[in-house]
Amino acid sequence: MKIDVMASLCKNCQQEINGNFCSNCGQSSRVGRMSFTNVMRQIPVSVFSLDRGMLFTIKEMFLEPGLMVRNYLEGQRVRYVKPLSFLVVMITLNLLFQTGAPNTLNFGNAEQVENLMTVKLLRYLFIEKFAYGVLVLLFIGSISTALAFWKRKYSYFEHVVLNAYLFGFLTFAVLLFKPLSIWSEGVPFWEEVVGKVKFLFMAGFPLKVYYEFFEKYSIWKTMRRVTLAGFIFSILLILFLVLLSGLEWDQIQQMANS
Repeated sequence: MKIDVMASLCKNCQQEINGNFCSNCGQSSRVGRMSFTNVMRQIPVSVFSLDRGMLFTIKEMFLEPGLMVRNYLEGQRVRYVKPLSFLVVMITLNLLFQTGAPNTLNFGNAEQVENLMTVKLLRYLFIEKFAYGVLVLLFIGSISTALAFWKRKYSYFEHVVLNAYLFGFLTFAVLLFKPLSIWSEGVPFWEEVVGKVKFLFMAGFPLKVYYEFFEKYSIWKTMRRVTLAGFIFSILLILFLVLLSGLEWDQIQQMANS
């Protein structure tokens, strides 16, 4: 991995720096572009990342998400929770408050679909192994945005960072909407209102993130690129499910549990 050694100014606070860490903010003087190694290094410690930067990261993701991610990629990292840490913590919080998960996916007549491998895969990934399912979506989604926004010259792993923060915040938003969903349950009017608000937010927030992050694109060009990314994502997800469906069910469970 190519490392940028900061001999004069800290990328986080712009103060003079000597040695391995900034004496003002504590950030490392060795900050490189995101790569497979430093993205994967975050996973083992992700569950323990509920630190003082969490509330600040949530606030910045709500107010200026695209700018926040660009700042992180440009080296201003000490104030923010690491992207995969942020995502895994949000998944963990969601699972802690999740109720009735086995009933959240409705595949119709259970007797008719019980033997369909695709249905089994969906149930396994997004109910039994929810965290794995989100990570699958993250890495496939990052391929999709890297292809759709290829002219912007961000690496694949920088797209992983962008989408990890995005997926993490959307997972947090699902948690925030949960009390409203419970409150409106059984009242058709409010169920519809809450459902529409939730849909608009979940559809509109990613557009806001990509529009701010790829700042030189107009809103209409961003919408076209996001639509293209969604199309690519659908194809890749189908190919992934087809590939897995070619394996024996026992093999898939063995891989997930290893």
